[in-house]
Amino acid sequence: MATTGDKGPALSAAIGGPFDVAYDSIRGDLYVSTGSQFLVRKIDTSGTITTVAGGGGPFGSGVSGSLIGDGGKATSGTLDDPLAIAVDQAGNLYISDHLHQRVRRVDTSGTITTFAGTGVPGYSGDNGPATNAQLFNPRQIATDNQGNVYVADSGNFCIRKITPDGTITTVVGTGVSGAGGDGGPAVNAQLNAALSVAVDSLGNLYTANTARIRRVDAVTGIISTIAGNGSLGFQGDGGPATTGEVNVPWSLAVDSAFNVYFVDQGNLRVRELSPQWITAGGVLNAASLQAGAVSPGEIVAINITGFDPTQTGGQILFDGNQATVVSSTSNQVTVIVPYEVDGQASTQLQIVAGVITTNTVTVPVATTAPGIYTKDSSGQGAGMILNADSSVNSSQNPASRGTNITISATGEGQTTPPGVDGQVAGATPPVPNQMVSVQIGGVDAPIVSAGGTPGQPAGYFQVVVQVPDDAPVGDVPIVLTVGGGSSEPGVIVSIQ
Repeated sequence: MATTGDKGPALSAAIGGPFDVAYDSIRGDLYVSTGSQFLVRKIDTSGTITTVAGGGGPFGSGVSGSLIGDGGKATSGTLDDPLAIAVDQAGNLYISDHLHQRVRRVDTSGTITTFAGTGVPGYSGDNGPATNAQLFNPRQIATDNQGNVYVADSGNFCIRKITPDGTITTVVGTGVSGAGGDGGPAVNAQLNAALSVAVDSLGNLYTANTARIRRVDAVTGIISTIAGNGSLGFQGDGGPATTGEVNVPWSLAVDSAFNVYFVDQGNLRVRELSPQWITAGGVLNAASLQAGAVSPGEIVAINITGFDPTQTGGQILFDGNQATVVSSTSNQVTVIVPYEVDGQASTQLQIVAGVITTNTVTVPVATTAPGIYTKDSSGQGAGMILNADSSVNSSQNPASRGTNITISATGEGQTTPPGVDGQVAGATPPVPNQMVSVQIGGVDAPIVSAGGTPGQPAGYFQVVVQVPDDAPVGDVPIVLTVGGGSSEPGVIVSIQ
């Protein structure tokens, strides 16, 4: 019979036409949906296989038919073409009961119920109970860490979301077949297929058209293409995914590093997309090279993976305001934070470069966030604290008490006159609005001057201080404070 092997080693079991797999991250069990058996089976951590859904009446023998079993044991119920499965963080199993036009749920007690769909194909029910809504040939299912369930409603050319309270809405697609809408709200976009859906740990949603894979940003709701140029085919491995070709991609999955995997069905391959991504903790003060809150006008280095900003160009956007680019390497771009973030608690950072759109990163904003330049933005280079003769201060070249030293820094915040994005300081440079102070070896150092530097862009400033007569000698710490923010620990100045 079709269930041959139940309660024995999975390697010895007969599995007819496996459709999909899902992993239970809580228990470590693996679930498999089977086509010709009309079952969902579980392989536990010991390698033993059992049937967990389907098998009631003739359906466990490979015969499809009407729905049976809601409210009872899942193994006594029936499934008709269970194309896809997913497991949520509570251990509930969801089944795309394709030809029953429903999504079914098997709870942790083993009881099966209808989770979405009336059993009649159609497109209705948004903003109401999912059990009163119509689906049309549901395919892949995904769950997120908020308890939401997403369904690729393939016959309706859309992705639908079911919240923990059971309310269903359309989150991608208009219900009309098409391929338009990139760069706008996902609910206004068209899908010419809705075979697949996946969601990553940040809540970004992924779906596949016949010749593209697209992503919906969790923060903005904007949809963009991340793979495929719109032409069916196979080319582009090793290069930008958006200029390559795919052929009816489906069965999407995203790992913890945000790599996207998919079955490229028409090409008989499984392919991987490496993310075009602002890396976690990847927004650094360009002087201190430390992550943290950014301030208006601060020069920051943004670490990137998955594409080369020197080749693609593009816009670095803070809340949609374009930042001035200072420099760019293959995995990092250095920019000046727009002064428009002044007064905000946080800002939304995203990079848009042609067809590439990165993730959106929420970055906290502070009034000031000073950092002292000791190295260049790659972490290399000599110190940049200068003695009175403009030579670089070091243990071999210390500053004398009573002489001036110059500190180069960024992160002073808003200035007078007000900072202008990308503006180069003239003969009368801007000065910080917040009070500036410096300590050398724990001793307050008199400020000679503090402000922008002629010929340098807004956001770069210098502080000239006099080494106190009672400053300790040797290699001692130096701390720059602007308003409520202080420079990074570990910066050393040499005094004799």
